[in-house]
Amino acid sequence: MDFILSQIRAEKEINRNFGDDQQYMDYCRIEVEYACVFLLGYLWNKNVTKLDDDTREVVFRDIARPSMGSVVNICRMLDRNGDFFGDKKAKLSINEYPRIRNQNFGHGYVFKDGLKNVITELEKLSTGLFDPNCMLSDEFQIILVTDVIGDQARGVKYGTDNTIQPWRCATDAAEFKPDNVYAMKGVNDYIRLSPFIIVTRQREYYLFNDITDRMTGRTTYNQLFKTGSTSRNWPDFAVDISNDGVRRRSTNGTILNVYVKNFKEYIDTGIKKNITSFLTKNRASVCGTVWGHGGVGKTATVQSICDDLSQSEKRSFDYIVFASAKDRALRYTTGEIVDIEDPIDSYRSLVACINSTIGAQNIDEVQEIVNFEGKLLIIIDDYETFPQKEKAQIEALIRELNVHNHKVLITTRANVIIGEEFATDELENTETVDFLAKVMQSEFPDVQISKDEDLNLPNIQQRIFDITSGRPLFIFQFAHVWVQMGSLENALSYKIKENEGAIDFLFGRIFSYLTSEGKNIFRAIGHLVEPPDLTNLVGKLRYIVNMESVHEKFNRGLEELKKLRAIEVFENDFFRVYSNEIWQIMKKEYDSSSSLWRRGINSRLLQVTGDKNLNTETALLKNADAARYESRSQQEVSGLYRQILNRPNSPQDIKSKAVRNLAAYFFNKGNGEEAIGIFDEYWERFRTDPLVAKMYANYCWSEQKKEKAIRVLMNIIKRQNPGVGLLGLCLTYQSIMLIGRKENLKARLNVRDIDKKKFDKENKIIVQELKTLSEHLGKRVFQMVKASNLEELTPADRQYIATGLYQFSGICVRLHRFEAAIEICDFLLNNREFSAQISTGGCQRRREYASFNFYKQNYQGSKMHNKKQRPSNTAMSEAIRKAGLA
Repeated sequence: MDFILSQIRAEKEINRNFGDDQQYMDYCRIEVEYACVFLLGYLWNKNVTKLDDDTREVVFRDIARPSMGSVVNICRMLDRNGDFFGDKKAKLSINEYPRIRNQNFGHGYVFKDGLKNVITELEKLSTGLFDPNCMLSDEFQIILVTDVIGDQARGVKYGTDNTIQPWRCATDAAEFKPDNVYAMKGVNDYIRLSPFIIVTRQREYYLFNDITDRMTGRTTYNQLFKTGSTSRNWPDFAVDISNDGVRRRSTNGTILNVYVKNFKEYIDTGIKKNITSFLTKNRASVCGTVWGHGGVGKTATVQSICDDLSQSEKRSFDYIVFASAKDRALRYTTGEIVDIEDPIDSYRSLVACINSTIGAQNIDEVQEIVNFEGKLLIIIDDYETFPQKEKAQIEALIRELNVHNHKVLITTRANVIIGEEFATDELENTETVDFLAKVMQSEFPDVQISKDEDLNLPNIQQRIFDITSGRPLFIFQFAHVWVQMGSLENALSYKIKENEGAIDFLFGRIFSYLTSEGKNIFRAIGHLVEPPDLTNLVGKLRYIVNMESVHEKFNRGLEELKKLRAIEVFENDFFRVYSNEIWQIMKKEYDSSSSLWRRGINSRLLQVTGDKNLNTETALLKNADAARYESRSQQEVSGLYRQILNRPNSPQDIKSKAVRNLAAYFFNKGNGEEAIGIFDEYWERFRTDPLVAKMYANYCWSEQKKEKAIRVLMNIIKRQNPGVGLLGLCLTYQSIMLIGRKENLKARLNVRDIDKKKFDKENKIIVQELKTLSEHLGKRVFQMVKASNLEELTPADRQYIATGLYQFSGICVRLHRFEAAIEICDFLLNNREFSAQISTGGCQRRREYASFNFYKQNYQGSKMHNKKQRPSNTAMSEAIRKAGLA
C-alpha cells in the first residue's frame, strides 16, 4: 500500500461509518481504478521501451483515449515478466473489472436498491487486486521530485505511515525528472509513475484520463478527493514528426503550421525584444498589434519571433499558427509585384487554419479554439487586407480568448490597434546605413565593402536614406541595385521608392480602403498641400470639402486617413501628409475626379487664407486670442484655447498663456466662476507655474473663495522656490484672513455674542497662528525682499510685496512686536520703488502709506504702547496731509 491508496481507504472507511453507501461505493471504485492506473504507470515505465515495434504501436494507439478494458489490455502487454498477472487472484480481479464498470457505470445505472451488490463486487475485486502475493500489496513510498541539482535529486516523500517528509537521493539511483512522481520500493529502487499519476507541490493528486493531442502529448487528468481536472504536456506521448505538409514539429516540441518565410536571414530593426516579452511574459492582454507602413519589416519580425520561440530551450507555446492574408509581395530583387496564392482571406479560412494546426476534430468549429487548454499563439499577418465584416468576426473571436492559454499577434499597415501596440517605423539615417551593411553581408558575402570607406563618405548616409526612406524592404532592394550597377555612386542615382511598382505596393490600395467621405478628404488634400510643405490646417480642409456642418462625418473620414497613416493629425488642429509618395497618389486621385467636384474645391479654397509663416503653436494662440474680439461664441473661443491646451507638442509657455488668456476671457465677461473652472480643470498641468497660480488665486479671492486662493498659493510654495512676488501675495491673503478672524472675534465679544472665557480661548489660537505666519512666511518674505534687486521685479510683484509687508507690519503690531513693524515701515517708506508706487497709487495705497507713517510716529522708541491700536480717521488724515498726498 502507498500514501495515496491509504488516503483513499481512509475516506472509504469514513463514509462506511457514516452509512453513506453511495460515497462508499464511489471510493471503492476509485480504489480499484487507482490500482489500475498505478499498475499502468509502473509497468509502462518499466517495460514500454522493451516492447517490439508492432506491440508498441498498438500500445501508443490505444493509450490516447483508453477505456478501462484498454487499460487492462495495455497493462497485460506491458507485464513482460508476470510481475502482476503472474498472481492468479489479481489477474482474475483486474480482468473482471471492465465488465463490472461497463455494466454499472458505463452503460447502466446504480440506484439505492443495487448499491449493496455493486459494493460487494468491488470489495471482492479489491481483495483480489491486493492479494498478499501480488505486487500491489507491497509497501511503496510515493516520491515527488521537485528539483534536480547537480548529482542530487530533491523532493517530497509521501510515506506508507502517512507522513510527508523532505527527500533526497543521488541521481545515480534513477533518472529523476522535476515534477515527476516515482514509486520507491526500497533503497535505490525507484520506478517512475508519471505521466499517469500527478502529485502537485500543493498536495493535489491526479489520475490519468486521456491524451487530447498527440503532437504535444497534452494529457488530461481527473483529480482525487475533490472535483477537478488539469492537463499537462508530456514528451512521452508526443508523436515526433518533422513536417507532414500541413504542420511541423520543431526541436523543442512546438507545433507550427507550414508557411513560407519572407527572408533568408533576419536582421533586427529593434522592436523584436518588446514583442517577444509581450508574448511570453504579459498576462494583461490577449492581443498585440504590430503596425507600420509596408516594407518596414513587420512580417519578417514576427516570423523571426516564431523561429525563436520554436527553437528556444524553454517551450513557451504548444502551437504557433502563422496565418497570412497577404495576397501580393514586392520582390526586392527585381522591384516587381508578385501575387501570392491561397491567402487566408476570410474569418472562416482563418478558423480552419488554426484548427488544422492544433489538430481539432472539426476544423470549422470556433469553440475548438476558444476552449483550447494548451498554449496557443495565433499570428494574423496583413490584417488590413481582410474585409470589414471579416475583421468584426475575427475581433469577436479574439475577445473570447483566454490570456492564460492564447496569444494573438496582428500585423497591419492601418493604425487599427487591438490590445497592446507595437509601432514599427522607418530607420534613421545611421540605422539605415548599419542595416544596409548587414544586408550586403547576408545577401552578398563575397562582395567586399568597407563601411568606413563606402558608407560614411560625406552626404552618403543622407542620400541612401532619401532613396530608401529607411524602409528595410527598400534597403534590401538597394543592395541588389548596388551590386548590379557596380558602384555605390551609380546605385545612388536609382530612384527606388519612386518606382511605380514600389509606390503601388506600399500605398496603391490606400484609396480603396476608404469610405466615400474619406475618399473626398483624401482627394482634396492632394490639392490643398504640395511639396515640400505637406502640412495645413484641419479647419481649412473641413471648409474646402464643404463638411463644416457635418462634423461627425468629417471626423470619421479624417480618422480613416489617420489609421491608414496617410496623414498625421496634431490634436485636430494641423495635419501632415505622411510622405511624398502618398501625396502623389492624392494628387492623382484629385486630378482624376469629376470637374464639377474640383470646381467646388477650388472656389472654397480661394476664400481661405493660406498664411503658414507663423510658428504653429504661436499661430494657434494668436488665432485663439483674436477670436476673443470677434463675434465668436464662448464655446468656439473656448474650443480654440482647449485645442492648444490638449496638444501634446505645445510648449509649456504657450499652454500657460492659453489657460491664462482663456480664464481672463471669461473673467472679463463677468463670469468669474467659469474662469475659476478653467483653472480647476487644468490645474494638474500647471501646479508649478507661478503665473497661473497668481491669476488662479486672484480670481478665487475676488469670488470670495479665499481659503481656496490660499491653498492654490501654498501648493506651489511647497513644491518649489517661488518668486518673492507670489510669496508676498500669499502673505497678504493669509494675513487678511487671520486679522479678519481676530477683528471678528473682538466684535463678537463687544456685542456679547461670546463671553470672555471663550474669547480668550479662541484668541489664543489666532495669536498662535499669527505667530506661526510671522515666523515662517512673514520673515521669509521680508528677508527675500531686502536681498532682491527690486528694479528687476514687475510692478505687479512690487504691489504684492508692498501689500504683503503692510499686512505683515499689522500682524507685528498685534503681536506687540513694534520694532519689527517699524523696521518694515522704514523699509517701505525709504525705498523709492515702494514709496513711489504708493505715492502715485490710488486712495487705498495712500491709506497704506499713511498707516506706515502712523505706526512709525506712534511706536518708534516707545515701549508703553502695549495695546493693539489702529490709526483713527483723524490721525490717518493728518498723516496723509503731512505726506503731501491729500
